[in-house]
Amino acid sequence: MIRLLIANNHPAVCEGLKQISARASDIEIAGETENGEETLQQVHDGAFDLLLLCMNMQDVSGVNLIGIILPNWRFGCK
Repeated sequence: MIRLLIANNHPAVCEGLKQISARASDIEIAGETENGEETLQQVHDGAFDLLLLCMNMQDVSGVNLIGIILPNWRFGCK
């Protein structure tokens, strides 16, 4: 099972992603965030396998978030 974290501030995009993932038996929505602060908290909690990150969030760009996340990320397969 792939646990997907959706970080996007566009409701239509999030809804579409949830509908698509509902059709896949091996994808589960682990969480959904709308801004950088929520995203960093969810990433810190680490209860996901894949992060789908919007590059144009309202409070911070996805590129900047990647720069914050990567230096602290624990790489490796479970």
